[in-house]
Amino acid sequence: MVDAPVGYQCPDCASPKKSNVIDVANQSFLSKMPIVTRSILIACVAVFAISSLTGGDIFGARSFGMFPPAVAQGEWYRLLTATFLHAGLLHIAFNMYALFLLGPGLEYYLGTRRFAVVYFVAAIGASITSYVFSDIAIVSVGASGAIFGLMTATMVIGKAIRADTSQLAVLLLVNLLIGATAHGIDWRAHLGGAVVGAMVAFVMVQAGAKRNKNLELAGVAVIVLALAGLAVMRTNEIQQLILG
Repeated sequence: MVDAPVGYQCPDCASPKKSNVIDVANQSFLSKMPIVTRSILIACVAVFAISSLTGGDIFGARSFGMFPPAVAQGEWYRLLTATFLHAGLLHIAFNMYALFLLGPGLEYYLGTRRFAVVYFVAAIGASITSYVFSDIAIVSVGASGAIFGLMTATMVIGKAIRADTSQLAVLLLVNLLIGATAHGIDWRAHLGGAVVGAMVAFVMVQAGAKRNKNLELAGVAVIVLALAGLAVMRTNEIQQLILG
Protein backbone atom coordinates (compact mmCIF):
# COMPACT_ATOMS: atom_id res chain seq x y z
CA MET A 1 0.00 0.00 0.00
CA VAL A 2 1.15 3.57 -0.63
CA ASP A 3 0.24 6.92 0.85
CA ALA A 4 -2.62 8.67 -0.95
CA PRO A 5 -4.34 12.02 -0.41
CA VAL A 6 -7.03 10.16 1.47
CA GLY A 7 -5.87 7.04 3.36
CA TYR A 8 -3.94 4.36 1.47
CA GLN A 9 -4.22 2.84 -2.03
CA CYS A 10 -2.67 -0.12 -3.76
CA PRO A 11 0.22 0.69 -6.17
CA ASP A 12 -1.92 0.11 -9.28
CA CYS A 13 -4.67 2.39 -7.99
CA ALA A 14 -2.23 5.15 -7.06
CA SER A 15 -0.25 5.08 -10.33
CA PRO A 16 -1.11 7.60 -13.09
CA LYS A 17 -3.44 6.23 -15.75
CA LYS A 18 -4.00 7.28 -19.31
CA SER A 19 -7.45 8.69 -19.84
CA ASN A 20 -9.71 7.08 -22.44
CA VAL A 21 -11.70 10.29 -22.75
CA ILE A 22 -11.13 12.27 -25.94
CA ASP A 23 -10.32 15.92 -25.37
CA VAL A 24 -12.98 17.37 -27.66
CA ALA A 25 -12.16 20.94 -26.71
CA ASN A 26 -8.71 20.64 -28.29
CA GLN A 27 -9.97 19.16 -31.55
CA SER A 28 -10.51 21.18 -34.72
CA PHE A 29 -14.00 21.45 -36.14
CA LEU A 30 -12.93 19.20 -39.03
CA SER A 31 -11.67 16.45 -36.76
CA LYS A 32 -15.02 16.46 -34.97
CA MET A 33 -16.80 15.62 -38.22
CA PRO A 34 -17.49 12.01 -39.20
CA ILE A 35 -15.24 10.67 -41.94
CA VAL A 36 -17.50 10.85 -45.01
CA THR A 37 -18.77 14.37 -44.35
CA ARG A 38 -15.23 15.55 -43.61
CA SER A 39 -13.79 13.89 -46.72
CA ILE A 40 -16.42 15.39 -49.03
CA LEU A 41 -15.94 18.86 -47.57
CA ILE A 42 -12.15 18.71 -47.86
CA ALA A 43 -12.33 17.33 -51.40
CA CYS A 44 -14.72 20.04 -52.60
CA VAL A 45 -12.66 22.84 -51.07
CA ALA A 46 -9.39 21.40 -52.41
CA VAL A 47 -10.80 21.00 -55.92
CA PHE A 48 -12.18 24.55 -55.85
CA ALA A 49 -8.85 25.97 -54.66
CA ILE A 50 -6.83 24.12 -57.31
CA SER A 51 -9.28 25.06 -60.05
CA SER A 52 -9.21 28.73 -58.99
CA LEU A 53 -5.41 28.87 -58.80
CA THR A 54 -5.00 27.29 -62.24
CA GLY A 55 -7.73 29.28 -63.93
CA GLY A 56 -9.79 26.15 -64.48
CA ASP A 57 -7.03 24.32 -66.34
CA ILE A 58 -7.08 21.65 -63.61
CA PHE A 59 -10.39 20.39 -62.25
CA GLY A 60 -12.29 22.82 -64.47
CA ALA A 61 -15.91 22.56 -65.60
CA ARG A 62 -14.78 22.09 -69.18
CA SER A 63 -13.08 18.83 -68.32
CA PHE A 64 -15.14 17.52 -65.44
CA GLY A 65 -18.50 19.34 -65.43
CA MET A 66 -21.78 17.68 -66.40
CA PHE A 67 -21.86 18.50 -70.14
CA PRO A 68 -24.41 16.27 -71.93
CA PRO A 69 -22.57 15.82 -75.26
CA ALA A 70 -19.38 14.79 -73.42
CA VAL A 71 -21.26 12.37 -71.18
CA ALA A 72 -23.02 10.88 -74.21
CA GLN A 73 -19.65 10.29 -75.85
CA GLY A 74 -18.47 8.11 -72.99
CA GLU A 75 -17.27 10.51 -70.29
CA TRP A 76 -19.60 9.06 -67.65
CA TYR A 77 -17.31 10.12 -64.83
CA ARG A 78 -18.60 13.67 -65.30
CA LEU A 79 -21.86 12.67 -63.61
CA LEU A 80 -19.89 12.31 -60.37
CA THR A 81 -16.97 14.70 -60.80
CA ALA A 82 -19.37 17.57 -61.52
CA THR A 83 -20.66 17.28 -57.95
CA PHE A 84 -17.22 18.23 -56.59
CA LEU A 85 -16.94 21.39 -58.72
CA HIS A 86 -18.36 24.83 -57.95
CA ALA A 87 -18.90 27.93 -60.04
CA GLY A 88 -17.78 30.54 -57.50
CA LEU A 89 -16.97 31.39 -53.92
CA LEU A 90 -20.57 31.93 -52.85
CA HIS A 91 -21.62 28.71 -54.55
CA ILE A 92 -19.16 26.54 -52.64
CA ALA A 93 -19.61 28.53 -49.41
CA PHE A 94 -23.36 27.90 -49.30
CA ASN A 95 -23.01 24.24 -50.22
CA MET A 96 -20.25 23.49 -47.74
CA TYR A 97 -22.08 25.33 -44.97
CA ALA A 98 -25.18 23.25 -45.67
CA LEU A 99 -23.06 20.08 -45.67
CA PHE A 100 -21.51 21.17 -42.36
CA LEU A 101 -24.99 21.59 -40.85
CA LEU A 102 -26.69 18.50 -42.28
CA GLY A 103 -23.94 15.95 -42.80
CA PRO A 104 -22.61 15.13 -39.31
CA GLY A 105 -25.97 14.48 -37.65
CA LEU A 106 -27.23 12.32 -40.49
CA GLU A 107 -23.95 10.41 -40.76
CA TYR A 108 -23.87 9.72 -37.02
CA TYR A 109 -27.44 8.43 -37.21
CA LEU A 110 -27.09 6.30 -40.36
CA GLY A 111 -23.49 5.23 -39.99
CA THR A 112 -20.64 5.80 -42.44
CA ARG A 113 -21.65 3.30 -45.11
CA ARG A 114 -25.33 4.16 -45.30
CA PHE A 115 -24.66 7.90 -45.23
CA ALA A 116 -22.22 7.53 -48.11
CA VAL A 117 -24.89 5.66 -50.06
CA VAL A 118 -27.45 8.41 -49.47
CA TYR A 119 -25.05 11.18 -50.44
CA PHE A 120 -23.53 9.67 -53.56
CA VAL A 121 -26.70 8.12 -54.96
CA ALA A 122 -28.42 11.49 -54.49
CA ALA A 123 -25.44 13.20 -56.15
CA ILE A 124 -25.57 10.86 -59.14
CA GLY A 125 -29.35 11.17 -59.24
CA ALA A 126 -29.04 14.95 -59.41
CA SER A 127 -26.55 14.80 -62.27
CA ILE A 128 -28.60 12.27 -64.22
CA THR A 129 -31.78 14.32 -63.76
CA SER A 130 -29.97 17.33 -65.17
CA TYR A 131 -28.49 15.19 -67.95
CA VAL A 132 -31.89 13.81 -68.95
CA PHE A 133 -34.08 16.91 -68.70
CA SER A 134 -31.75 19.88 -69.33
CA ASP A 135 -30.81 21.49 -72.60
CA ILE A 136 -28.00 19.68 -74.39
CA ALA A 137 -25.74 22.74 -74.19
CA ILE A 138 -25.88 23.13 -70.41
CA VAL A 139 -22.81 22.75 -68.19
CA SER A 140 -23.77 21.85 -64.63
CA VAL A 141 -21.55 21.75 -61.54
CA GLY A 142 -22.00 21.72 -57.78
CA ALA A 143 -22.85 19.60 -54.76
CA SER A 144 -26.26 21.23 -54.44
CA GLY A 145 -28.19 18.21 -55.70
CA ALA A 146 -26.54 15.97 -53.12
CA ILE A 147 -27.22 18.56 -50.41
CA PHE A 148 -30.90 18.59 -51.35
CA GLY A 149 -30.78 14.81 -51.08
CA LEU A 150 -29.46 15.10 -47.53
CA MET A 151 -32.28 17.50 -46.69
CA THR A 152 -35.03 15.20 -47.90
CA ALA A 153 -33.34 12.14 -46.39
CA THR A 154 -33.28 13.93 -43.03
CA MET A 155 -36.97 14.74 -43.40
CA VAL A 156 -37.90 11.14 -44.24
CA ILE A 157 -35.91 9.77 -41.32
CA GLY A 158 -37.23 12.53 -39.06
CA LYS A 159 -40.79 11.55 -39.87
CA ALA A 160 -39.98 7.91 -39.10
CA ILE A 161 -38.67 8.78 -35.65
CA ARG A 162 -41.35 11.45 -35.12
CA ALA A 163 -38.95 14.38 -35.06
CA ASP A 164 -40.01 17.88 -36.04
CA THR A 165 -38.56 18.69 -39.46
CA SER A 166 -41.01 21.46 -40.39
CA GLN A 167 -38.30 24.13 -40.52
CA LEU A 168 -36.22 21.97 -42.83
CA ALA A 169 -39.27 21.44 -45.06
CA VAL A 170 -39.76 25.21 -45.35
CA LEU A 171 -36.07 25.68 -46.14
CA LEU A 172 -36.27 22.99 -48.82
CA LEU A 173 -39.33 24.55 -50.44
CA VAL A 174 -37.83 28.05 -50.43
CA ASN A 175 -34.60 26.85 -52.02
CA LEU A 176 -36.44 24.86 -54.68
CA LEU A 177 -38.48 27.95 -55.56
CA ILE A 178 -35.36 30.12 -55.71
CA GLY A 179 -33.68 27.58 -57.95
CA ALA A 180 -36.69 27.40 -60.27
CA THR A 181 -36.95 31.18 -60.71
CA ALA A 182 -33.34 32.39 -60.58
CA HIS A 183 -31.12 32.49 -63.65
CA GLY A 184 -28.13 30.18 -63.88
CA ILE A 185 -29.27 27.66 -61.26
CA ASP A 186 -29.76 24.05 -62.31
CA TRP A 187 -33.08 23.45 -60.56
CA ARG A 188 -33.45 20.08 -62.28
CA ALA A 189 -30.40 18.78 -60.42
CA HIS A 190 -31.80 20.17 -57.17
CA LEU A 191 -35.13 18.46 -57.70
CA GLY A 192 -33.52 15.20 -58.81
CA GLY A 193 -31.22 15.10 -55.80
CA ALA A 194 -34.13 15.81 -53.46
CA VAL A 195 -36.30 13.05 -54.92
CA VAL A 196 -33.54 10.45 -55.02
CA GLY A 197 -32.33 11.29 -51.51
CA ALA A 198 -35.86 10.84 -50.17
CA MET A 199 -36.26 7.55 -52.01
CA VAL A 200 -33.01 6.09 -50.68
CA ALA A 201 -33.85 7.18 -47.13
CA PHE A 202 -37.34 5.68 -47.44
CA VAL A 203 -35.84 2.35 -48.48
CA MET A 204 -33.47 2.43 -45.51
CA VAL A 205 -36.26 3.28 -43.08
CA GLN A 206 -38.45 0.45 -44.36
CA ALA A 207 -35.60 -2.05 -44.35
CA GLY A 208 -34.56 -0.97 -40.87
CA ALA A 209 -38.09 -1.40 -39.53
CA LYS A 210 -38.13 -4.95 -40.88
CA ARG A 211 -34.48 -5.59 -39.94
CA ASN A 212 -33.86 -6.73 -43.49
CA LYS A 213 -30.51 -5.69 -44.99
CA ASN A 214 -31.28 -7.51 -48.23
CA LEU A 215 -34.36 -5.35 -48.69
CA GLU A 216 -32.23 -2.23 -48.30
CA LEU A 217 -29.67 -3.49 -50.80
CA ALA A 218 -32.36 -4.45 -53.31
CA GLY A 219 -34.20 -1.16 -52.93
CA VAL A 220 -31.10 0.96 -53.48
CA ALA A 221 -30.11 -1.24 -56.43
CA VAL A 222 -33.50 -0.66 -58.08
CA ILE A 223 -33.07 3.11 -57.70
CA VAL A 224 -29.57 3.01 -59.19
CA LEU A 225 -30.67 0.80 -62.09
CA ALA A 226 -33.60 3.12 -62.83
CA LEU A 227 -31.22 6.09 -62.94
CA ALA A 228 -28.86 4.15 -65.20
CA GLY A 229 -31.74 3.32 -67.52
CA LEU A 230 -32.69 7.00 -67.81
CA ALA A 231 -29.07 7.89 -68.53
CA VAL A 232 -28.80 5.28 -71.28
CA MET A 233 -32.02 6.49 -72.92
CA ARG A 234 -30.77 10.09 -72.87
CA THR A 235 -27.41 9.01 -74.26
CA ASN A 236 -29.06 7.34 -77.23
CA GLU A 237 -31.14 10.46 -77.84
CA ILE A 238 -28.12 12.79 -77.73
CA GLN A 239 -26.06 10.52 -79.97
CA GLN A 240 -28.81 10.59 -82.57
CA LEU A 241 -28.91 14.40 -82.38
CA ILE A 242 -25.14 14.67 -82.76
CA LEU A 243 -25.01 12.23 -85.65
CA GLY A 244 -27.87 14.06 -87.30
